[in-house]
Amino acid sequence: MPPPEVNQRKLPSTTERGDRFRDLVCDLLRTKYPNLRVEVRESGTKVDIRFTREDFGKTEIWAVECKDYSSRLDKGYVSSHIYPQYQVMLDKGRINRILIVSRSGVSTDAQELIDDWRSASHLTYDQLAESVFGIKPYITHLAALRPTDLTEYVEARLEGLTEPAIQIVENWLQSDEGPSRAILGGYGQGKSSFAKRIAAHCANLHLADPTARMPILLRLGEVVHETQLEGLFGKEFTSRFPCVGYQYATLEYLNKQGRLFIILDGFDEMKHAMTAADFLNNFREFNKLLVGKAKVLLLGRPNALPSDERDMVFRGMTKVGGQLVASADYPPWHEWKLAFFNAEETSQLLTSSLRVNQIKHENSKRYSYQSNFIERRRDEIFAQVPRDLLSRPVHVQLVADAAADPNFDLRGFNAHRLYEHFISNMVQRDTVEKAARRPIALEARLQFQRELAWWAWRKPDGTQGSFYRRELPDLLFHDLPNGNSSDQEGKRNEYIVSTLTEEKESGVLFFAHRSFQEFLVAERMRLVKPSPAAHADYSNSLTDDVAAFLRLAPDHEFILNWYTTLQGAAGPIALGYLDFFASFEEICHQITTHTLSGDVATVDAWSAIILHHATRKRTPGALEPARLNTIMTNLVKQGNVGAAAVAALSLLAECNEAEDDQEQLRAQVVGAVIERCLRMARTGTAKGNLLIDKSEADFSSEWMATLEKAAAQHTHSDITVSCGFDTLERLCALQLQGKSKASRIGVAPVNPITLNDAPMGVGVMHEVSAHQVFRYVDERLVKDHGAFLRARRERFPVVLVDVRSRNLRGR
Repeated sequence: MPPPEVNQRKLPSTTERGDRFRDLVCDLLRTKYPNLRVEVRESGTKVDIRFTREDFGKTEIWAVECKDYSSRLDKGYVSSHIYPQYQVMLDKGRINRILIVSRSGVSTDAQELIDDWRSASHLTYDQLAESVFGIKPYITHLAALRPTDLTEYVEARLEGLTEPAIQIVENWLQSDEGPSRAILGGYGQGKSSFAKRIAAHCANLHLADPTARMPILLRLGEVVHETQLEGLFGKEFTSRFPCVGYQYATLEYLNKQGRLFIILDGFDEMKHAMTAADFLNNFREFNKLLVGKAKVLLLGRPNALPSDERDMVFRGMTKVGGQLVASADYPPWHEWKLAFFNAEETSQLLTSSLRVNQIKHENSKRYSYQSNFIERRRDEIFAQVPRDLLSRPVHVQLVADAAADPNFDLRGFNAHRLYEHFISNMVQRDTVEKAARRPIALEARLQFQRELAWWAWRKPDGTQGSFYRRELPDLLFHDLPNGNSSDQEGKRNEYIVSTLTEEKESGVLFFAHRSFQEFLVAERMRLVKPSPAAHADYSNSLTDDVAAFLRLAPDHEFILNWYTTLQGAAGPIALGYLDFFASFEEICHQITTHTLSGDVATVDAWSAIILHHATRKRTPGALEPARLNTIMTNLVKQGNVGAAAVAALSLLAECNEAEDDQEQLRAQVVGAVIERCLRMARTGTAKGNLLIDKSEADFSSEWMATLEKAAAQHTHSDITVSCGFDTLERLCALQLQGKSKASRIGVAPVNPITLNDAPMGVGVMHEVSAHQVFRYVDERLVKDHGAFLRARRERFPVVLVDVRSRNLRGR
């Protein structure tokens, strides 16, 4: 018989429903106790679940009674339907413990009975889940998290949505909408603060109501090596915050059942300069969590992902033949973007931050303040500091730190000056306020911080934000003063101690904020002129945020210094790095007035790419499109092989996007490539073939051999040339990547290389008039090779000859 309370309100579950509940409990317990058995008969009673548990070297036998009633079990039901059967087993020593698991709990009287019943206990299913996982102390820890240390927290918002971000996320958690959400935002927008805010909020909800999801917060920026899920969670629950009896299998099960809320903060901080394979592998791991009723929230910077990889991992789309199609391997993540602060939010955080700083300085008797200091200083900040600089929480707090000094002049402020002032002041406090550190001057400490940031940024293991003390190479300290240190170890420790870094794991140091490291990297790049070989490192290191600091530098002399050595760089170099050069008026002026003033053959591939991007970006001082077209045509005809391949790609980009004169542009491209081949011809024609020395052959000769000729239908005096521009684009790209089959000439690798915003039509053949084409070829060359060019043959035969071997045989 069911308990009286159940009779009064709702009938008990059907047998089928009871079996499902028992199976649910069974599946949960089996994640931790694989020896579990179901429906075991003991002392004349069928026990729902039986398992053994090792505890301090002693084996205990547990029996589990599962009750799936919609109302609480009362004392009468427990005493008459559970106690008699299981007490017999306890008395006979057939079991050691009895666990009652219910759907809805027990009454107060029933709980008192169970408490007095030796070797018996009761849990609801939700309490059992928490107990098996062993996570309650961890959730209690999360519940106490503060999103910010001292200042008031300003509730985050999401772009395009009016409710606070915390409410949007809570609504999603309570809905049946998809398992994944990604909150994206730039540096200093408060992603990690919001991660702590939502984790603490959900932890408190769970502590008040065990049926609410259990939150788990993984700070991926603190993970040094692990990228596998088992390792990520294992480190969290066995090392960083030990949970007794933690099993990954339990986590997997509870996640699938919808009992967890997993927050992955800082996916972009796991590694620096990730390859596409790195990103895809990490997201394959994250996507394993998106099963059943799971809810997973991912936070990070959007610009950490290359665009194609972002389409793949966030949107579940991949490129096939230039078109985006759904990926079978990557489910889409619904994206939210953190909104920047509005004026009201900025004012709220400014007021709080200024108040905290004022109290701190007054307590230390550093400054004295007038009664209305905060209000006046806040108004002055709004008047003097650019609005966009006050849209990120991290900037607002840094501005408040500086503005708390009543004598600090806020005029002419930008992000570069802000970070320069803040970092200099932080390091200066280490130097001036701490007597033991004074022997090492401020500039030496700043130089070390720049070199440390640069070294960590380029670490080959990808952990660019963290490092072990023992990892630091002695070279970082080579030219720095020793201070009072008597040995290398003392010197090392003296420089490492800094308010810019903090220890978050045993022996592992991190920069206190990622933006500090990015500014230091930018400053190191600005102040150190790269050698030709160093441009590959600079290319890999120039993220969008580093580039933003460089653009705000007080002068742009550095970019001219970079350019002087770029021309001799061997690569590989990313197009984004060259696009950065193209955004400076100083570089446009340098190339147009100096680089282009000499022999066209001396123009390098890098300068050609910069020219193309500068015109596209309409950078002040860039070439007009018509002038760029003329220069690129001459580079195809007579430039060195790298610049010629770039120039051909530039012309193809214009052809692909031109609305007018497209036929003329196509003829111009074909004519330029043909002229390049004719200029390489060693001996004119022989038996109707164009002979080219193998050592000089390049993309142009390989493509010319693919051109098809046909007599024009409308006239007997002309022929048409059919060509695949997608083939030319591919051959130019291979040439620049050093993979061209037709050439032995080493060309500086560029990857990826396409100057088209949209890919050329694959397999599409275009017809152009030979008469039009030859108008763009040097008249003398057309005359010299007239018979070859106008021959009624299907192709332009190009034969590669080994002139060197011939000469050797002649000797």
